Formats: sequence, structure tokens, C-alpha cells
Amino acid sequence: MQNVIGKKGKAPASEKSKITLLFTDTTCTKEVGISIWEGMYRLLEEEKLRVMAVTITVDGRGSSEASLIELACSFLHRVAARPNILPYIDMEKWIIDHDNISDKEFNTWYQEVMGSFTPSNLRHMYHLPKPQASYKKQFMEKFAKENEDLADCTKSWSTQEEPLKKDKNVMYATGSLCSPYCFTAAILCRLFGKRDINKFSSKWLPLLDAATNGTIMDWAQILLDNLASAILNY
Repeated sequence: MQNVIGKKGKAPASEKSKITLLFTDTTCTKEVGISIWEGMYRLLEEEKLRVMAVTITVDGRGSSEASLIELACSFLHRVAARPNILPYIDMEKWIIDHDNISDKEFNTWYQEVMGSFTPSNLRHMYHLPKPQASYKKQFMEKFAKENEDLADCTKSWSTQEEPLKKDKNVMYATGSLCSPYCFTAAILCRLFGKRDINKFSSKWLPLLDAATNGTIMDWAQILLDNLASAILNY
């Protein structure tokens, strides 16, 4: 996901600078406390990972009650904080041009599978436990119902001990979050292919809450749906 995939055929030297980007990697900045994804990954992988029983919602929790342990136990970092998110960083554009990716598999001329980015295969490769929740409409509605006052329920996430403030584009500043929320927002930016981690979408608040509560979401499905969408749009 982090390399540039170019146009069909060999591009002349004069055209190389005009190659369209398919999906660029998200920049990890020092504002969150870690400047490289490998550092973020190692930090969370060092925690004692386990499947947690999750019954807590964000309402009424103080910032000190959420820790890196819960974030690590969500297994989000195993999908979206690896130095290389997927093993296809050297994939050439011709594969996409000549293959049907509707089933998220890449086949040889003899229809033998030579690569796959199906959620089940990614979960197997990255040793991810079975998801406890799915990023669907019902999940979003449940969060909204349980946390009607977003300003109040996210107050403890802020470094200033005050409600998070949205900008005109309905985005929040990652730098306004305390740990581990700032790390979570940064990894979510990468999961959704956002160019940098300075701002994150208000639509991700349910995911941010879930990850910092140790909930194992269908991270592989989210990542690969985003990649499939980027390829098809390209």
C-alpha cells in the first residue's frame, strides 16, 4: 500500500514524474510521540496481548483508565502499524490491469492463486483473533445511542481536559488527544489511507473508543475494503 503503482507499460523518463498515485503510505509524525511505524508497532507488540472481554463504553471513563494495554489487545496495530502494511509493496500495475480483483485474489495465467488480500488470509498471516465486532451501521448506531453527548464522553480523551473540538471539515486534531487515544487515531489514519495523522475523522470515534477498550474489530476487513476501493477507483 505504500509504494506508487504506475501506468500500464513502460513510461518514458519524461513521464515518470506524472505517474498517478494509487495508494500512498500515511506519514507518521513526531507530534504523536513516535516518528516511525516500526516504533509504534514494537511499542504495542511488547504488551501482553490477549483477547479481552469488553463490556465498557466510553461514557464515564477517565483518561487514566485507558492504557496502551487495551489498545494493544484490540490487535489494531498488527494490521495498521506494521512498517509495511501488506506484502504487496512491490506489485506492478500490470497485475491490476489484467486481473479481476472482485474476489480479492491474484491468479496466474493458469488460474492458480499467486496472491490474496482476503480478510481471512490476512487474519491468518498476522495471527489475528476472531473479530468481536464489525464496522457496520449497527455498530455506529449503538455507539451514538450510548454516547449521545459526544463532547462530554470524549472530554477525558483530551490533553486539555476539555471536550474535543471539530474543525469546519468535521475533523479533530490528533495532537489534542492524550495517550493512548493519540496513538489510536494515528493508526486509524493509516488504516483508512489518510495522507497524514494530524487530523482524524469524527466518523472514527466509535472505532477509537473500541480500540482503546480492547475490542477486536474486523480490522482486516476494513483495511482490505479500503485497498480494494482504491484499486477499483484507480
